[in-house]
Amino acid sequence: EVSMKLVERTSDDARLREERNSAINNLRQTCKDLHRFSRVFPVGAPAAYYYLGHFHRLNGNRQKAIAAWQRSYHQAEHLGMPYELALASLELGKHLSQGDLNRDKHLSKSIEEFSKIGAQFDLQCAKEIRG
Repeated sequence: EVSMKLVERTSDDARLREERNSAINNLRQTCKDLHRFSRVFPVGAPAAYYYLGHFHRLNGNRQKAIAAWQRSYHQAEHLGMPYELALASLELGKHLSQGDLNRDKHLSKSIEEFSKIGAQFDLQCAKEIRG
């Protein structure tokens, strides 16, 4: 999370290029570590793909990001992990095109799941994005 936020906040500032590159490398390593973890403990798979999606997004590869979030969604669904399912749905809803019919479906799903588990902060974020 910290590396993601650092990359987002330093992306436009040439003076902070070194910090941004370091944060991207940290995020890359985190993704690798999470994937290794998920091979032993499958419950780590939704998080591994969730952060991989952010890694691809921050590197400008929207299609790979969406594919990673879809894998996160399906892994969370398969493992019965509602919070991770809601997080993946939220990212898909945020990053799918406005005309994509799945966009609203994913935003609605994230709101439904966050509401069920009482994740109020995430619920409010999802509602704001949905509008």
